[in-house]
Parts: sequence; C-alpha cells; structure tokens
Amino acid sequence: MHVPRKSFAFAPAHNSPPSEANPHGNDATGAFLVGLDLYRRFMERNGGTVVTCRFNNQNSRPAGIREEILDAMRIGAAGQRFDVVAYFGHGSPGGLLSAKFTGEQLDRFTDCVQETCKPSVKVLLYACSCAREGGAAFRISERLRMWVRHGMLVMGHTNAGHAFRNPNVRLYPNGGAAAGRHPAPPGRHAEWARALREPRGTLWITFPFMNDKEVGAAL
Repeated sequence: MHVPRKSFAFAPAHNSPPSEANPHGNDATGAFLVGLDLYRRFMERNGGTVVTCRFNNQNSRPAGIREEILDAMRIGAAGQRFDVVAYFGHGSPGGLLSAKFTGEQLDRFTDCVQETCKPSVKVLLYACSCAREGGAAFRISERLRMWVRHGMLVMGHTNAGHAFRNPNVRLYPNGGAAAGRHPAPPGRHAEWARALREPRGTLWITFPFMNDKEVGAAL
C-alpha cells in the first residue's frame, strides 16, 4: 500500500440540531470530527501530511460555508498539490450536505479538486448516500474522467449509516457505470463488513490505497 503524502480533510466544526439523521445531536463531535482526527493521526504516523478544515457549518450563508472550504483547499495546496481529499459530513445522492456542495454547486467543488490536486487524487466521501447510483460520487468521477489513467478514484457510501465505518461502499470510476464497484473480494462481504466495523481497525482508512490483492490479504 502506498501512503499518500498530502491530504486535505474537512468536516463541520459544530453539531447539527437533532434530526432523523442525527437523533442525538452529536453528529460532528460523535462521528465527523472523530473520523477526521483518526484519519489525520494515521496518516501522520505513516509520514503523511494532512491539512484540515473544520468549517463553520453554523454560518447562515451557504455560499460562505462553500467559500471557507474552497479557500482552505487553495491555500493548503500551495507548494504541493493534494493526493487525497477526504470529506466527513452529511451527504445525499445530490451532494455534500454539510458543506453545501449540492446540485450545480457540486461542480464548483470538483473544479477546485482539479485546481488543487494531483491527477492520481483519491476523493473520499465519508458521508451517507453519496454513492447511490448516479449520485454525487459518480458525478465527481465523471467530471474528473480525464484523470482516470492516472489512478483517480472517488469513494462513497450507498446508504445512510455510520460516517466512516459503513461497509456499503462503492468505488468510481467503474467503466462509466453509475453504480460503481464494491471493493470487497467476491464472497467475502461479511468479512469486509466486520473489518470496517472493527472499533480499532484502520481498513476504512487504508482500502482506497490498496489493490484487490492487498484488500484480500487484509481480510
């Protein structure tokens, strides 16, 4: 496995009010920021650099939230482009809900990825439902299609679930297929689910940087 040299990781700084998707009202402190910090610590222990953005999701202006994130990406990429962009937050088939990149605004996010990242970039969406068929993960990968030969990859989840330990993962591109592909070896989905849900496990961090043989060995 090749550990990326430089990542940009972003998540909402504040908890959202209780809702069906956030019944205890601790989405940021209970999941999103936890995932961001686990990712950062793992990468730093293995020689990587992680630029983090804990954006102000209490800003009443969606455009202000978007600009805070885009500015952090551009400033953080100075001198060395990113190998990874990792988002921890609420998601939907339409986009990155906490970060307000939905609908046409999702293209602004992807354009900034082009501006600040290497062609081999991995865009990791630790968010609900972004990998529903034809959803946000597919749209991002299609807009970055010119980088396919360089190893570009987009990861997302197909359903509502835990921010980063959800085993229902899809990877793009997949030959242009809107459904993406599952990274688990055939017949080993149960092992895959157990590994991703392991409280001290790190497979959820490492699998986007593994080939199929390495994933199988890790299980």
